[in-house]
Amino acid sequence: MKNSNKNPLHYQGDVAKLRCHGVYVQANGITQDDVVLAVKRFLASTMGAEEEPGGAGVDSADLKKRDLIGIAVLPPAPDVDGTDWIGIYDSRRLSSWDEELRQALNAYLSVPTFSFDILPENRFTSIGESCYSYGDGFTGIARKSTNTREKTLYEADRFPYPFFTPTDPVEGIVWLRFRLDGEILGWMLELKEFWLPERQEVRRRLIDGEPLDSPPHPQRDIEPLLVVYASNPTKLTIEQAERLACAGAVHPALIDRLNKLAYKVHDSNIPMALAIYRAMLAVPPPKKGPARSAWLQAANNALVITNMAKLYAESAELADRVIQYVRENPYIAHSAACSYAATGRCDDAFEQVKLAVELNYEHLDRLRADANLGVLLDRAVFEKTH
Repeated sequence: MKNSNKNPLHYQGDVAKLRCHGVYVQANGITQDDVVLAVKRFLASTMGAEEEPGGAGVDSADLKKRDLIGIAVLPPAPDVDGTDWIGIYDSRRLSSWDEELRQALNAYLSVPTFSFDILPENRFTSIGESCYSYGDGFTGIARKSTNTREKTLYEADRFPYPFFTPTDPVEGIVWLRFRLDGEILGWMLELKEFWLPERQEVRRRLIDGEPLDSPPHPQRDIEPLLVVYASNPTKLTIEQAERLACAGAVHPALIDRLNKLAYKVHDSNIPMALAIYRAMLAVPPPKKGPARSAWLQAANNALVITNMAKLYAESAELADRVIQYVRENPYIAHSAACSYAATGRCDDAFEQVKLAVELNYEHLDRLRADANLGVLLDRAVFEKTH
């Protein structure tokens, strides 16, 4: 039997000064292995996390230093009422992580789930919160059951192995560890409704090219895919990348993410980068702001990569479309000059060279020595750009 409400089992010593949190899944026809697979699914499908071999270990500081997160999936054990629960604890003690994981496990396994989160006692806002999902029609939506530290401590203390730490003498733990992208982790914790099954289904259909009942939502459906695959683009096929780019290019808020994804595969997968750039540049540039700047960067990068791929006719045609933006991005002048020179349009190429000089292009030294300009380098008038 657990300690009383006034003296919870672990509410003593250092634990009172730390963030405490955990997630529990009711073992109602659910095994520890089922929970392990669900946790892996959560991490892989939402953040592209890669599992690392060797178990989690107990040194949280070492795991964090190596950008790893350790996860302990506890064996089934009874709560104070005799109902078996399976606990999940991680090494990062991440704000909001526990509740996001609870929602996902509730949706995946369709059994009651519980999470708790307690802020340090010496924090200005010393609070606690716990959430349940239970009953028929499991939706993954949180039902808050407490909103004070004391009530949360009492609720959490009713579960097996409350406030678990890796040094606790518990047998039968399954240890996991994963490599996470910090940017993805920070971003996804802010996204609302991300874990709902219907949103996951929309994203699956979008990436696999299946019909959708309605257009995908830019923030709930398209952006999560861009964030996850930017971390590990090798998991994308060229066809999937093209679908994603076509869906995202019409939304100015997603242009920067598309540009970053394309640039990440710029050297390793030219066909994929081209598929993304083509989709982006098929849409007019955003009117202003960072999205416009990202579009202009993509235009220059597309010129570079089409030349690299020896797609000279396509590169020159693209140059014809984007040289109107040279004054906003002088890099385009250099790249367009190379595109024109490769197709024998030396006069057009030289006009771009002169424009680069006029705009004080920051890499004029490279321009003057660029072998891609071909015979243009032999022109006596070229020396006037020095």
